[in-house]
Amino acid sequence: MNQILIVEDEPTLCDAYVFILKNLHSKKRISAFNSYVAHTFQSTVETIGEIIKSKQNLDLCILDFSLKANGKLD
Repeated sequence: MNQILIVEDEPTLCDAYVFILKNLHSKKRISAFNSYVAHTFQSTVETIGEIIKSKQNLDLCILDFSLKANGKLD
């Protein structure tokens, strides 16, 4: 099963990404997947750590390029 990480600080956009991916899966355009969502820099680091500890590979990561770390724009 594929592992997908969505890093986005806007929850509505995260929901849209997950909806699109589920729709693609239901139409047999992509294989089954687990999705992980992180809304902050810190939660992204923690989520990646959890994926590594579970000995899973991360197959796809959708990134927000303007995610704020420590209150400052990266």
